[in-house]
Amino acid sequence: MQIYKPKYGLILDTRRVKKSKTFPVKLRINYRNNVKTYLCNHDLTQEDFDIIQNVGLLKKVPDSQHRATLKVIYESLQEILGRAGEIIRKMDRFSFNAFENRFGIHKTVQTDKVTAYFDNIIRSYRQEGRIGTANAYLTSKNCLETFYPGLRFEDVNVDFLRSFERWMILEKKRSPSTVGIYLRSLRFIINHAIDAGVINREDNYPFGKRKYQIPEARNVKKALSSNELKAIYQFEAFPRSLPDKARDMFLFSFFGNGINMKDIALLKFANIQDDKIIYTREKSKNTKRTKSRGITIIIITELETIINKWKVDSSDKEDYIFPILKKGMSEEEIHWRVKQFTKDVNKGLKLIGESIGLDRNLTTYFARHSFATALKHSGTSLAEISESLGHSSLKTTESYLDSFDDTSKRLNAKKLQLFISSDPDR
Repeated sequence: MQIYKPKYGLILDTRRVKKSKTFPVKLRINYRNNVKTYLCNHDLTQEDFDIIQNVGLLKKVPDSQHRATLKVIYESLQEILGRAGEIIRKMDRFSFNAFENRFGIHKTVQTDKVTAYFDNIIRSYRQEGRIGTANAYLTSKNCLETFYPGLRFEDVNVDFLRSFERWMILEKKRSPSTVGIYLRSLRFIINHAIDAGVINREDNYPFGKRKYQIPEARNVKKALSSNELKAIYQFEAFPRSLPDKARDMFLFSFFGNGINMKDIALLKFANIQDDKIIYTREKSKNTKRTKSRGITIIIITELETIINKWKVDSSDKEDYIFPILKKGMSEEEIHWRVKQFTKDVNKGLKLIGESIGLDRNLTTYFARHSFATALKHSGTSLAEISESLGHSSLKTTESYLDSFDDTSKRLNAKKLQLFISSDPDR
């Protein structure tokens, strides 16, 4: 029996022009001649939409600020397409209702209460197996509800957002970065409410320039120096102890293209192909890349030693390499097991950091940042580093890269003095 899959893509709805002389961009799905469209929270002119459809034209946009804006919109729309495609591929039998529930389209929510929309998106993420994202939205919802019980969309204005930020920082002692995480979740919810017609964007939208701007995350550099990495590598721990395992998992991440703890836990023997590990980042499976590019890790001696030391005894290609997860676990079980594994590794790394005299709290994040920075110092191009990390944007990679250390700066300074001792006649 033939299985019909819907066709989907982006359209510009030019039936009604807005005051800004733009039109709404929509996701269009055609299934057996039944067509539905969904707002994408972006408005464009016909000219800009044509550029978005042919990304090669982006480089030709003369105004750099406008070009940067279009690039952000392009990436956002590609994320929408990627999510839609992933959901459609996973559906045995397509239906618009099932798609809307999984995609997080809130047409069934007929209320102006913010928490109802949070509950709907949390439910959608759980259905997709995105447990971490669902829990993050749940935390944001609970915090907002504590601050303002019964919060409605009409209550969310610039004054409310500023009051919430002050309450979080002064009373709850949370960082601006945490405030930003919670309010980005709220902004996402509000954008969906706009799609449903609960809020009029032009009249009531509280975010943006000359309104309320969400605090940016503080970019804390987490790259270690060569001497610090050497101290971790040479750290002697009692065999099979927590610090022993923590050191090995840290080094596996560092030598393994900065692979994170969740992806380490999810590695299967099937990912090992000859002298390589080939895998797809779990994080990228729910992003804009419809065809996520696999990451290749060359199995050098250090990685091979760690694998042989900690791997499970199995000849089944579908078994996990390390004894962290088991076949048959639910998405919820995997989430909490990975979270506990990461917590244990960080506990062991903290002990190592204290033992070697590190002035910072050593965590798994340092391995990924240190990998990227070490490649940068070696002269590796930004594009190669980005590919190794599995990033889709060079801007994301740049945030991982630490500034050159003082030793490098001194060497560069000495290079400026070379002309002093050179032969003036040469």
